[in-house]
Amino acid sequence: TMSHARGITQVISPEKIESNQHVIDFCRTSMAIISGCACGILGFNGLMGLLIHFVCSFAVSLAIIASKTRKDTDVLMSKTSFILGGLMGGFGTYILFWTMVYDIVHIYG
Repeated sequence: TMSHARGITQVISPEKIESNQHVIDFCRTSMAIISGCACGILGFNGLMGLLIHFVCSFAVSLAIIASKTRKDTDVLMSKTSFILGGLMGGFGTYILFWTMVYDIVHIYG
């Protein structure tokens, strides 16, 4: 497909966009696993654990936005929807690792 941004014709590859989305999903899933394990080991529970997940997800989204070198943001989703979508991305993975590690360390350990 073609994009006309700032008077310059750009070719957009759907395969490259899909590949980039897989990398972003991998980053978010990895952060969910790491932060879930850390919260489980440190014994966070309740709202404090959820707050840490949202802070970590927000930080990953900001890091991804900051590391973007592309200037053609008109063909990608807005920053707001990207950040908000990232908050819930990996939430199930975070809960799984948070409860599993918390149980192993603090209940069975």
